[in-house]
Amino acid sequence: MDSSRFNFEETDAFLQELSECPNLPESLTQNLQKEFQHLLHDSSSVLFVATELSLTVTAILVPPEIHTGENPRLIPTLDKNRVLVAVSRDFAHSVAGICQDTPDEDRAQEIWNTLIDHIFEEALRLRENGEYEPLVVPDPSSFT
Repeated sequence: MDSSRFNFEETDAFLQELSECPNLPESLTQNLQKEFQHLLHDSSSVLFVATELSLTVTAILVPPEIHTGENPRLIPTLDKNRVLVAVSRDFAHSVAGICQDTPDEDRAQEIWNTLIDHIFEEALRLRENGEYEPLVVPDPSSFT
């Protein structure tokens, strides 16, 4: 991830705006603050951070010593409002390779976005069901 693409100087103002939203759970703002602080120091291991209601979903890239499987896995956390997903670097690199080899840039971006959306939705589903098995990820080249 290229941190120069993000305007981290506006993070504090953004978080202040979030904390002032009346319908936003305080736990969500706190989790986002933690994630932004982590991104400010080292964004190289973060694939994405997303939110759903009061949950914060963070997908991190992990070395093979931690996770060698093809599919991402949920990692249990003590924070009931945080969902952590371990994605092997090999898996991310293989999907990035598919995207890079796709001649149509719009199609390549669509493949990547669909993958991220799928990981996010599947992580929420498994978390809701209390399961920590690997996420089922279809062949990314089949995404439409």
